[in-house]
Amino acid sequence: MFRSILNENSEDTDSYNIKFKKMLIKVKKLRPKFISFLRLCKLFFIKFKSNSIIYLKKFCKKFLDFLKLAILFVRKLDKDTASSIYVKAKMFILSAFNKFKRLLKTLKQFKKEDWVNLFNEIINCTKLYVHKNKKKITKTAHIVAPLMAVAVLLSTICYWNNVNYGLVLAYDGEEVVAIQDEEVFEKANQLVNERLISSETTNDNDVPITTPTPTYKLAIVKNEELASPDVVCDKIIEKSKGSIEEATGLYIDGKLIAAVRDQKDISDILDEILDSESGENIEIEFLEEIETTEGLFPTSSIVSKEELREILNKPFVSEEFYMVKTGDTPIGIANSFNMSLDELRNLNSGVELEDLMYENKQIKVLSSKKLLTLKKIVEEYYESRIPYQVVKIQDNEEYTDYVKVTKKGEEGNEKRLDKVTYINGIETFRESINVEVIKEPVNKEVTVGTKKRTKNNSEAQGTGKSSGTLMWPVPYTKNVTSGYGKRWGTFHSGIDIAASGVKGQPIVAADGGTVSFVKQGNSGYGNHLKIDHGNGICTLYAHCSSINVSAGQKVSKGQSIATVGSTGNSTGPHLHFEVIVNNKKQNPRDYV
Repeated sequence: MFRSILNENSEDTDSYNIKFKKMLIKVKKLRPKFISFLRLCKLFFIKFKSNSIIYLKKFCKKFLDFLKLAILFVRKLDKDTASSIYVKAKMFILSAFNKFKRLLKTLKQFKKEDWVNLFNEIINCTKLYVHKNKKKITKTAHIVAPLMAVAVLLSTICYWNNVNYGLVLAYDGEEVVAIQDEEVFEKANQLVNERLISSETTNDNDVPITTPTPTYKLAIVKNEELASPDVVCDKIIEKSKGSIEEATGLYIDGKLIAAVRDQKDISDILDEILDSESGENIEIEFLEEIETTEGLFPTSSIVSKEELREILNKPFVSEEFYMVKTGDTPIGIANSFNMSLDELRNLNSGVELEDLMYENKQIKVLSSKKLLTLKKIVEEYYESRIPYQVVKIQDNEEYTDYVKVTKKGEEGNEKRLDKVTYINGIETFRESINVEVIKEPVNKEVTVGTKKRTKNNSEAQGTGKSSGTLMWPVPYTKNVTSGYGKRWGTFHSGIDIAASGVKGQPIVAADGGTVSFVKQGNSGYGNHLKIDHGNGICTLYAHCSSINVSAGQKVSKGQSIATVGSTGNSTGPHLHFEVIVNNKKQNPRDYV
């Protein structure tokens, strides 16, 4: 600008020199104000230095991210496209720069009067626009004003939402931490007490822990400034007087067990316990919730790795309730829990043990446990038998008391895969995963008669079929009054079946066959008959009061053939029953 002024006609040089001097005078007058402005900026920067640095870092980060994207974009372009974009960008920048220079030149040519006229013109145009569009502006204001009010309200709510009233804990006048309410301090104090678990075993060299009493002050704090009970616990211990150390506490189901200096010690011991029960196709885990917390602990409550291993592996005895099952006895329950009967009685004092021996009753027992419960899920392969089914085949020609095994049953075999859950070695759940049948079972087939007997069916012609097995000949009773063998100096070749009220009761054929002979009389066997069942087997029925069949007649198994009496050489109503195999009399009890 100054060069252009000097290059103009020499006539105007003096006037421009005068103007230049006036401008210098104005600049000198503005200098103190400019210095004051710089000082204010410096104070502002010092006051908000941390925030300024944060904002500057954020801006730099975003700018670098933008550059990375731009470079990535340019790299993906081919050479011709990139050069074309470069040329266009260069032309755009040069054009914008030239336009800016022309604008500056135009503004420089403006006189004071021109600026005033321009300002007045803008004001007049604004007034005219407002006058012409008064209704539109009013309507717009009616819409915009409530929206702005809502925006201000929401921003106010957001601000106060992030602000909270809390308590500031102070020890000896020094503010330590901010909390939501006294409940947080109580929880923190409880955590402190848990960390003092080993205070009874404090060494002589250890300084006992004494926790100071805090003071509270109500203050406005931000939500992010509020501390959790764990943080407050560390602050309390930090302000306490005594020996404290950085350590890691082991918590089981929320209860502090012990603290160690190295967190790896806890991991090693827990892995050892799991590895002791691990194996192929085994899932193993702890049933309890295990947590570790790093923080400040009294030196007296910190244990070594070996001591922690002993704490976790040492069993302890606790009282439990046992649900009585069917068949349980007091001595059996005591033995299963390694207790004496007296210990079981003392534990359940006031109640007779015999009164508790009913299903689903509860009885107190002493159970040996460890701090950690192992839950083990195992895949078990094993073979098991498949029981056979009994299939009944109905025969319409045989009576309902006819039963004959026509096909023997055979058990099958299968290979099973089960997923079994064990808790401390005791099975609690079993789930079948896969079943592979190795051998199918063979069903047992039994032929049964369906023909019903009537009162007069004793004279009916039977089938004469033999089942190969003998049934009891007197359905009324199975009481034997005299067995097979020596009796009264002679040999008794059969068995005598008798009971009160047996006289007149039906006698049935022990098996199907043909009646060999029927003899009537009142001597010897009295009224008696013989049935041939084939395969050399015969049966004889003696001392009958009446006989309902005749020689040569075919009878079925279970068919009524006579009634019990006392004919012949008899001491009272009974049936003398004999079994003859290949013409030799056998003990009937071996066949029926």
